[in-house]
Amino acid sequence: MTAFAAKICSRRGFTLTELLVAAAIMSLFSMAAVTLIFAAFSSSEAAIAAGEADMLADTLSAAARDILMNAENPAEADGVLRFDCPRYSGYEMSLRESGGRLEALIFNSPGGSEAFALIPEAAYAGFSAGDFSFSCANGVFALSFTLSKSGGRYEKPCDFRIPALNR
Repeated sequence: MTAFAAKICSRRGFTLTELLVAAAIMSLFSMAAVTLIFAAFSSSEAAIAAGEADMLADTLSAAARDILMNAENPAEADGVLRFDCPRYSGYEMSLRESGGRLEALIFNSPGGSEAFALIPEAAYAGFSAGDFSFSCANGVFALSFTLSKSGGRYEKPCDFRIPALNR
């Protein structure tokens, strides 16, 4: 028998059953690793969205606070809570949600009423605001809304109480 034939006939190799068992074990480990990687990725996405929502809520709160803390004479007219704002030349103002963004509305300005964004569009980073409500009782403004991202995959309810300095 030649050396080649002796090598082929030797029993030192792996059997088909051993190879199939090894392949099955490796596929189980691979599936477990992929599952853990996707779970970690999903968890990190949720943590990033929560951080972005907190930052956006704080930014919107600060922008609203800048306007509302100097507000005077809050009163409801035509179903809209209005207030005088000395910071904006004493114009009558209100806050509203429009197209998923929070806006300040100035009434009786030289060009009629006009709206301006509380913060720039880019600051929303894929979030939109909804379920908006705005009220005032005893000189304390209540502002609430829900921030949602990617069609509701992440939602954060936001409630703020802002006392007016000029009560």
